[in-house]
Amino acid sequence: MRVWLAVAGVLLFSCPVVGQSLPEVPPSSTLRIWAPSFALESETAVFVAWEASSLLAVRENSGDTLSLGFSSINRIDLLTGRSAGLGAVGGLGIGGLIGGLVGVLVGSSTTDGYEVLRYTFVGVGVGAVIGGGIGAAVGWPGRWIRQTLPPELGFPPATR
Repeated sequence: MRVWLAVAGVLLFSCPVVGQSLPEVPPSSTLRIWAPSFALESETAVFVAWEASSLLAVRENSGDTLSLGFSSINRIDLLTGRSAGLGAVGGLGIGGLIGGLVGVLVGSSTTDGYEVLRYTFVGVGVGAVIGGGIGAAVGWPGRWIRQTLPPELGFPPATR
């Protein structure tokens, strides 16, 4: 009976507690990893896999494989993907503004106030269409999202 209690105790305390899970990172995601062993404060790498007690990634700039123990990682940020929809909206705004300014400059060369207004509206329309198309093609840049690293799994406590 004592043996079973000992086995049950070992199993109970060796199982992860709720909340002790690793961040869900899709394969081939871009990470910004903060570790004191890096020459610079952080490195950008492509995620490969979580191993038993380490992170496996490939450095973006050199292609070297990184295998970092959890205790040596201070912080991990995940880059979200580009957005074509947000790029189109941003491009519409920026293109419309630039087109409007060009329209005012071109229209101000005439003495007629109606022509200034007409060139401005045409400039806004053309600029918005061109800017929206470029923005949709290029996309809006992603953002870095900080990942929660559970200290119970060997990560140092968050400091920044």
